[in-house]
Amino acid sequence: MENSVLILMATYNGEVYLRKQIDSIIAQTHTNWKLLIQDDGSTDGTLEILREYEQKDPRIEVLINNGQLHGPYHNFHELFCEAKKRPPYTYYAFCDQDDIWKKEKLEKLTKYCSDNAQEGEPVFVHSDLAVIDAEDRVIEQSVNQILGVDISDNPVNLFFVHGYVWGCASLFNHALFELVPSLNSDFTHRDIMSHDNYIAKHAVMYGKLLFYPVPMILYRKHGGNVTDSHKFRLSPMMVFRKAVFGFHDVCRIHAKVYNQSLLALNVMNKEPQYSSIADKVKKIEAIIRVGGIKGVHGLYKFNVHRKQFSRSFALYFIMLIGAYKKYLFK
Repeated sequence: MENSVLILMATYNGEVYLRKQIDSIIAQTHTNWKLLIQDDGSTDGTLEILREYEQKDPRIEVLINNGQLHGPYHNFHELFCEAKKRPPYTYYAFCDQDDIWKKEKLEKLTKYCSDNAQEGEPVFVHSDLAVIDAEDRVIEQSVNQILGVDISDNPVNLFFVHGYVWGCASLFNHALFELVPSLNSDFTHRDIMSHDNYIAKHAVMYGKLLFYPVPMILYRKHGGNVTDSHKFRLSPMMVFRKAVFGFHDVCRIHAKVYNQSLLALNVMNKEPQYSSIADKVKKIEAIIRVGGIKGVHGLYKFNVHRKQFSRSFALYFIMLIGAYKKYLFK
């Protein structure tokens, strides 16, 4: 499996941009990869495009999600479960259906991971992203410059704020893949468990989270993708409007982040190696569950912050008043 990469792509009604994404994978300078694609019941021409590429390139394999559970998170988790049944690969990567990978992505990220990992160390590496619109025009040169997605100096931030790790820009090694339990279809709330953050959180607790500071993908922002609601730039007026008119929605968003963290920590609590991280897990859980002044103090001790002051203020304020807690899972 020397330097092999298993790419996991989930598709659903993606015919508009799908060819550009697959072509960018085929054009990779690192050629030792397999692309495993699972379609989630597309009703457009997606499946026909996938079958065409499957016939043209033996490294591409297409599966169909015939289960009862559908949606992007379910589809990616099913792919991860399927990967557990396959022969081992050196590295694993997630892939969206509508982005464009720079041709050096796999070459750069596999080398960066190898150069910065000890033997057997679980490692997750994610790169910066450039943002393109529906017409392939670059509208943001660097997501990191705007949001500050580089948290390599304080990776525990990932348990309190999402928007750091983007699965489409990430890669992780076999040691991490082997460590992380797959979430089967009977896992409660799997539909809200972000696959990339779930795996990255294991790297934070048991291994290493790395940031590669160069954009390795052109992330497409358009009206149809799952993360389209994510706003990169927030002006003071936007912050004010969200605080006044959308406060409960903001609290629900914070609760969703915390719920994902609590679910991931609960999985870790059942793992054989849990004792090595038990103290940190309890501290993180206490911050989320208790909130208030103790929660704010916990955030401060962990040095949790956002690049923009307005986002950091919102994080600490909502933690202080505990307005998110009524939306937490019991």
